[in-house]
Amino acid sequence: MNNGQAPTPKDVLIRSLCRIIPFDGLSFLGTNGKGWHDVLSKTYVVDIEKFKTGQILANELDQIGQSTD
Repeated sequence: MNNGQAPTPKDVLIRSLCRIIPFDGLSFLGTNGKGWHDVLSKTYVVDIEKFKTGQILANELDQIGQSTD
């Protein structure tokens, strides 16, 4: 899911049904580079290791300048 959680069976069903939209295969040409099935279902496939690394880096950036007291 867009929030990093695993999709529910309902989310998977919505994503699968969205795949039958005519011309969905060309939807990646839009401005955000995501298919309509990703946008409508609020899901996308990620490399889990890269995703986790990104979360760690974002957390570390948030920690910069914060006191450890």
